[in-house]
Amino acid sequence: MADIVERGQPLIDGLNPDREFTDEISVTVSATPAAIFDAAMRVTANDMPVAKALGTLRYLPGRLLGRKRASSDAAPFIQTLLDNGTVILADEPEHELVFGSAGKYHQLLDQEPRPFKTADDYHAFHHADYQQLVMSLRVTPTSTPGLNQLVLEHRTHPLSEESRRKFRRYWRVIRPPGAFVTKQLLGAIKRRAERDASA
Repeated sequence: MADIVERGQPLIDGLNPDREFTDEISVTVSATPAAIFDAAMRVTANDMPVAKALGTLRYLPGRLLGRKRASSDAAPFIQTLLDNGTVILADEPEHELVFGSAGKYHQLLDQEPRPFKTADDYHAFHHADYQQLVMSLRVTPTSTPGLNQLVLEHRTHPLSEESRRKFRRYWRVIRPPGAFVTKQLLGAIKRRAERDASA
């Protein structure tokens, strides 16, 4: 198995050092960093049908109650996030892309996402009932030429002790299925990047 070639400190460390609620999942991809990020920007929910089905079940109650609108399964996944108020906090081309969002993620029916227009809006947000989420998508070279490691890491930072207490209960339940969905997303990016590289 190829060794990972260490780089400098990930950008996410400077944006959210809170590691209480974090997960990091990776996959190796036989494609260039540019091809991997291009695939990441184009992958859709239709590219990961199992994760799409789980997401439909997870948010169905909120949609039935009119508290969450459905999104197009054919739309690029990352673009859908950006269209709904997630913002890019940092971008190191062909290495790392970091996103930020906020919501009451501990709530089942309506997570009340807080839409942001700019990174400054995200950094200025400090509502005690909310949690902030930072997600890093990064590519690290391995010792094998042409083989790179794609990592998705996310960290959730509650904005008060009460918010932390509420999220802690939710985290115990959501972490395993959340990790499964992350693996599905990374797998979809890997397939698309390697397919494009072979073509």
